[in-house]
Amino acid sequence: MDDFRLIEQEVEYWRDPQIWTERGILKKIERCGRVAWASEDMEGEGTEDRFFAMLLEKGHTSVLEHVSVCLTAISSGVVLDPADLREALDTVGSLPYFAVETIDANALAVCANLRAWVEASQRARASRPSSIGGMILADICHFFGLRFPGLGVSGPPGRFVEGVERVVSVEIMNSPQTTNLQRAKPSKRFRHFSFHIVTDRAVANEIVRHRTLSFTQLSTRYAAQQPRFVVQAEPAPNKAMYEAICRTGYNAYMGAVENGASRQNARAMLPLGLATRIVVSGYEPDMRWFVKLRSAKGAHPLIKRIADGIAEKID
Repeated sequence: MDDFRLIEQEVEYWRDPQIWTERGILKKIERCGRVAWASEDMEGEGTEDRFFAMLLEKGHTSVLEHVSVCLTAISSGVVLDPADLREALDTVGSLPYFAVETIDANALAVCANLRAWVEASQRARASRPSSIGGMILADICHFFGLRFPGLGVSGPPGRFVEGVERVVSVEIMNSPQTTNLQRAKPSKRFRHFSFHIVTDRAVANEIVRHRTLSFTQLSTRYAAQQPRFVVQAEPAPNKAMYEAICRTGYNAYMGAVENGASRQNARAMLPLGLATRIVVSGYEPDMRWFVKLRSAKGAHPLIKRIADGIAEKID
């Protein structure tokens, strides 16, 4: 096993410079999703469309949670009550995944991850809206489908309440084309972050307990595992013993695979010190809660370093 290596943890902030464009959204989804399969070498010009279609076909929609889309819903003279939209979102079972805030009497800020947008639009499409809130939701989903035709969000405009014209026009918040930027000043609840983290599988098991965040992790079922193991924190276990255990476990894993065992069965032989990669995304309040818990005095030293790395970027 000449390629055996002990490595340090890494925390990298993945920015979203063009997340308001369909290409930007699809590219980020592909970048995050390919971590699971360790297939970054297959990414290229136009591959994001095929990758996105594959995710939808196979039902791997958790990857869509790494993209946050925030919109401003603006009426022409009709007062927009956030309670109306929240009621409509609750009706289709999507309220927990959306943030809705008032910009002014005629404008709302609406934010959710892409998976929530897709599922809300699918549910809203199944029934004709019969309330102002339902009309607003229908208009938003209709706009989303027009603006991002490749993302699976669509629906007719909400012209279903007799005597009421379409009440909402919608814009992408904080895109260069938005004309109401001076009005759209969302709270920290709308700030979204994604981090690419290299750590060991024991620490990754702790990270994914924070269920208000979203995760895509290197798969031990589909991806071949490399002989990379994370340097443990001080006071560390006996280094020679740790390395010997890692080598023995990895050799057993490779031996099983070479003798016909599936990766998902052979992975049981891998030590928890095995390096893994995980993309972690979430809104600022949830990220801050993670940092608060995992930088506390009693936190594991390795996860504390990750929390410190995240804190540097969100402060």
